[in-house]
Amino acid sequence: MNRRFLIPGLSLCIILAVAVSAGCGSKAPSLSAIAPTSGAAGSDISLTGRSLGGTQGGSRVMISTETADIRSWSDTQVVVMVPRDLKDGDYQVSVTTGSGTSNQLTFTVKNATSASKTQTTQATKPSQATQPSQTNTAADAITAYLQSQGENIKDYVPQNTKVSASDPNWAVYDYQRFEGMGHLIFLVHNANGTWTVVAMGDGQPLNPQANGAPADLTYP
Repeated sequence: MNRRFLIPGLSLCIILAVAVSAGCGSKAPSLSAIAPTSGAAGSDISLTGRSLGGTQGGSRVMISTETADIRSWSDTQVVVMVPRDLKDGDYQVSVTTGSGTSNQLTFTVKNATSASKTQTTQATKPSQATQPSQTNTAADAITAYLQSQGENIKDYVPQNTKVSASDPNWAVYDYQRFEGMGHLIFLVHNANGTWTVVAMGDGQPLNPQANGAPADLTYP
């Protein structure tokens, strides 16, 4: 064997092995479910899948050609808000990470034919909203509830969202007042296209099941 070709050939093999192994360390994201499969523009949807990434980082969710606002992100579930300017129709939803772009799932936008009405609540003790706020999106319901309590929504930052897998019409939202301060936990429910703040916990444990939520919806 000619020794002049031994070392370069070995180096080429090592380079190829490193390149192949580097590509094997991460998997492209994949989606298995979307819930709900239809709803109004501005509503929240939950995407379930694999290899979505433990944190969002530079990843994004595309609904057709628009980038969706992120509510929460984990390796198996991402909750996003449907862009408010989308018209009625079917839209393809996908997740893009540094490892690639997922398969697409279909979400159907069905906007209400009439303007939503907001019912404000009177002050209540933490843990229960006796006169719930109602709107077409969960975030709007929470905003209306806070305003009815004399709070400024700009003082609060959404932290985490958990949607029931068995009934996506139920969800728990975690809002923090300023960085490093206390949290408000909201239990929200969607009935006939109207989201309602059912209960609110202010630094106290929140029991979703005591307020009619499915057994799989727990927090934290």
